[in-house]
Amino acid sequence: MDWQLSIIQSSVNGGLNDNGKKAIDKLYELVKSGENYRYTSSGFLKKFDICESESIQDHPYDVVEELDYDCQGYILWKGKSVEHFKNPEDPKQIPSLWEIVKRCQHLEEIGVPVDTSTVIWCSDWYKDMEKNCPYKDFFLSLYAWFIHPDGQTVIVTDDIKSEGFLLYTQQNKEWQKTVFTEESPELHQQMREQGFSNIDAGQGEDMGLCYASFQSIMKLIEFYEVPSDLIKLS
Repeated sequence: MDWQLSIIQSSVNGGLNDNGKKAIDKLYELVKSGENYRYTSSGFLKKFDICESESIQDHPYDVVEELDYDCQGYILWKGKSVEHFKNPEDPKQIPSLWEIVKRCQHLEEIGVPVDTSTVIWCSDWYKDMEKNCPYKDFFLSLYAWFIHPDGQTVIVTDDIKSEGFLLYTQQNKEWQKTVFTEESPELHQQMREQGFSNIDAGQGEDMGLCYASFQSIMKLIEFYEVPSDLIKLS
């Protein structure tokens, strides 16, 4: 079923040419009719007179000026690396490339920097974010969020200027900022030794906060009354 899913994903991402649009229409008719449609891709194209030698998907490299790749396999958006593929020209990557284009365009529309973090690792934070979201800077710097059994919570942001992490601790609805300049493993170890654990934002057990959704983190922000200018606190 791989080729069917590829066509469907390319259709969702707007990456089908005229042949592709014809193919998705025929695939829809087959599903709707209940017919056994276990064709190979070539068999399907031949059955419905879609020329097998012609592509059914526009290649994003050819139609999206901002998208490119380098000799090491890094996918570039306006010259900046956002992803890596072993073989960037592999046709099987076309749906993934269209998804990258979609994410990059959305990030630019809402005013969020386009990089590997926003496009790949923390993409779930930004796909539903709107341009006027007051917490954009907060999400861009958010690194971790810990909770203690006594109710104390600590938000950790990655602060490039101070070459370390900023820890914002809330207790009795007051926020205090401290700087942690050691490496990431030491931060997590020290937090565990003090009885803290990763806050549950629906990301799954032992999973990082980057796997949580935008909506889930926003619920935590509301619950803990996190100010939108938290990272600007002196």
